[in-house]
Amino acid sequence: MKTIVLNIIICLFVSSCLDESMTVENNTKPKIGRIGIRINSIGKQEFYDKGNNKKFVPKGYNYTHVGEFTWNGIQITNHITFKPDYYNSDASNSLLIKLKNENYNTVRVFINPLLVANANGDLNTSYVAAIVDFLIKAEKHGIGVIITTDMIPLTAYGTVLQSEDDIWWWNKQYVFNSEIELEKNFWQSLIVQLKNANVSLQTILAYEIRNEFFYHPSHAPFNSSSGIVHHPNGIDYNMAIATDKEALMQASFVYWSTNVRNSIKEVDAEALVAVGFYGPEPLGKPSVIAIQNSELDFVDLHMYPEQHSLSEYIDYFEISQNTEKLIILGEFGIVEDQTINIDVAKNQLLNWRNDCVNSYGIDGWLLWTWDSDSGSQLSISDSNDVLFKAFSPMNN
Repeated sequence: MKTIVLNIIICLFVSSCLDESMTVENNTKPKIGRIGIRINSIGKQEFYDKGNNKKFVPKGYNYTHVGEFTWNGIQITNHITFKPDYYNSDASNSLLIKLKNENYNTVRVFINPLLVANANGDLNTSYVAAIVDFLIKAEKHGIGVIITTDMIPLTAYGTVLQSEDDIWWWNKQYVFNSEIELEKNFWQSLIVQLKNANVSLQTILAYEIRNEFFYHPSHAPFNSSSGIVHHPNGIDYNMAIATDKEALMQASFVYWSTNVRNSIKEVDAEALVAVGFYGPEPLGKPSVIAIQNSELDFVDLHMYPEQHSLSEYIDYFEISQNTEKLIILGEFGIVEDQTINIDVAKNQLLNWRNDCVNSYGIDGWLLWTWDSDSGSQLSISDSNDVLFKAFSPMNN
């Protein structure tokens, strides 16, 4: 889902919630091991479960609660799933049991970059404690978790934000070493806190270091028509030359994603690291760079049938040319047409998913989004579980 600037900040999304009624657990599904990547018998990469050595295909939901909160004296609507005074442990448990009972195996959750850290940039231990609780429950029920965010904690940059104009690091966070070091420190600090809280890291299917990566065309250095950028890779790029600017975008994505990935693996050696994308992108095509040239373990593409045809997405992301990188359909759903008949939506989304998997080799899928009665509603309601049952791995 295309990232939206909310109030003063960044791109963040909305999703949904859960059935808070009592749910009886089906104990027949084995708990998954750590998910890895291997080359299969026909020479293609695939996910596999290290616990049973079987192929693994991510199948599940995006999950978030969205609501209003006050930050820095400003009212903001955003992800509040793990907000300490909001997080509901019992409701999370019910969600995970319900997913388990239908053999779904993956849930994707969102870290709020405003709430995850304190004013001094240190992680908010109460916020992290909610994430810990969720991960422990997910591990118990055999659900892999993809953790994503739109940005590292905003307080890490040492700027008091009063408006969006105060965000000077839109692009610089990916270009310059000082900002990249902040990001490396964030992910390492988070993982260390999870380990210290006795979280089984095998529960974490992946660290998706950006929900939807993009370069901002109105911010430095890509809005400049002059000047030299001294990149940490040792190469200088002239912003007066279009090919240099394009080369800087490519080099920056590869350098940023590789260095952050390597730093994560320093504290979680078996970790998978990914980045999400929507299309078309506002500047360049970092999605194609990620698919063709990055060291990321896999790429997450967000493709919605209301916005473009599948063939347009396939052409834009150059998926047909991909021979190596694992790709998941990390978001798809009905967002704009809230009045659509649920059975029509079901058939449309099933066909969309099936074409992605069977015709274009997509390696997993996550619906947008788990149905919610709280917060903003940015997807079609599935209150009667029509989509939930239709996509259930028990029936597919």
